[in-house]
Amino acid sequence: MDELQYAFFGHTLSPSKPFDVPRRPGSVLILKQAALAKAAGKGSVRLAITCDGNDELVLCSLATGREQSTLCVTLSTSNHAQLHIRGTKSAEVHVCGVWVQRDEILSDPEMLAKLYSNEEGGEDDEDDEDFEEGEEESEGEEEE
Repeated sequence: MDELQYAFFGHTLSPSKPFDVPRRPGSVLILKQAALAKAAGKGSVRLAITCDGNDELVLCSLATGREQSTLCVTLSTSNHAQLHIRGTKSAEVHVCGVWVQRDEILSDPEMLAKLYSNEEGGEDDEDDEDFEEGEEESEGEEEE
C-alpha cells in the first residue's frame, strides 16, 4: 500500500465571525483538538458547529482551568460546515486537525483506529479492548 497522504490543518477562531471549514476533493478533515489561544477571562467559550443546514451543536466548552479539549469530528467534501465561538468576546480558540485522503482512511481499518484514537501515539487503550471482549461475552451469555 502507498504511504498515507495527510496534511495538518489549523485555524484560529474568534467570536467576531463564523469560520467556513474548507473542503479538499478526495479528502476528509478530522478535527482533533481545540485549545484556548487567548484567555477567556472569567467566562467560558463554547466551540460550536453548524453543518449541512442542521441546528448548531456545541463541540466543547473551554475556560481558564480547562483550556483544551479533544475532538473527533470528521467532515467530508460533501459537508458544508461552519465553526462558531460563543461566549466571551475577547477569547480566541485554536482548532487543529488532519486532512486524510478518503480512499486511504476507508481501506485501512488499523489507520482508522489510529486516527480516531484519543491516546497519545494513536494506540488503543487496553481497557477498551477488555470492555469490548467482556461486552461480547455477556452478550453471548444472555443468548444461552
